[in-house]
Amino acid sequence: MVINVTDSVLTDLGLDRNNHFKGDQNVPVLIFSSTVPGTQSDQTTVKINALGLRFNLPGEERELLDVVNLRNMISSIRIASMQEYMNSIYNDGMAKPARYDVNYPVDENTINPVSLTLDTPIEFPVNTQDTMVVMVSFNENAISQSFSLALWDLDAYDVDPSLPLKVVDTQGDSLAVSTQMSSGTITIIPNDPAEAFITYPNPFGSNQEYANIRVFMPNNGDVEIRIFTMVGELVKTFNYAGETAGIHDGRDDERYRWNGKNDRGKTVLNGVYICVLRTKINGSTQDYIRKIAFIK
Repeated sequence: MVINVTDSVLTDLGLDRNNHFKGDQNVPVLIFSSTVPGTQSDQTTVKINALGLRFNLPGEERELLDVVNLRNMISSIRIASMQEYMNSIYNDGMAKPARYDVNYPVDENTINPVSLTLDTPIEFPVNTQDTMVVMVSFNENAISQSFSLALWDLDAYDVDPSLPLKVVDTQGDSLAVSTQMSSGTITIIPNDPAEAFITYPNPFGSNQEYANIRVFMPNNGDVEIRIFTMVGELVKTFNYAGETAGIHDGRDDERYRWNGKNDRGKTVLNGVYICVLRTKINGSTQDYIRKIAFIK
């Protein structure tokens, strides 16, 4: 069995793959397809009866997210067919019935990695592709946290569950060691502009050449970001009139990055600076302040 992560479908559907709010429900975080070119017998179908998921901290080290943070962050994990997911998006009264749609609560017994056993195995014909969507629901009081989700195990068989099929990625590697099986970085964003406004990494300069600035606009409006020295001298100004509502983050938008240079293009001295965000929405102006350290 060959597994292929196909998260690009989220982008094709115009969905934000990275930033989500506390309390968001049924957020698609990982989409993957499975294909079986043949079986170990004369069976014409394959059954999937379990899968394993790893919630990782961002980064190449694949360090596990602390299980306490996982429980505080996520209320449930949902596994559904692509058909059911598309039905839920378009709410089509003529939609086809879902082949499967199961929900697993996250509680005090949940561990990381998470092993999910299906009460009824998912069955699909050989030489066809089955696409599964992994969704999560975030708690209303979830902390602002970034993570990635990886498929690290999948249990499939044709005749006997005790004789599982070999499951690999498109490069032939097992899921446990595959570098293809992970989602991108997913971040829970507070829906309070004051709490959502951060700069990271902090400090920056030696570990990363620029600082990302994250801004949440509840409605369309104007954005002004100013960087000051600790004694009040203006260093750098960013102005974006008519900015759209939503999350704006240097991780995805280069406009919201500070490279440690002033308005004249000169690199600033090492030290702590003041980052001031001013938003103007429907004639109302709000200021938010964060400290940001530059160390080259």
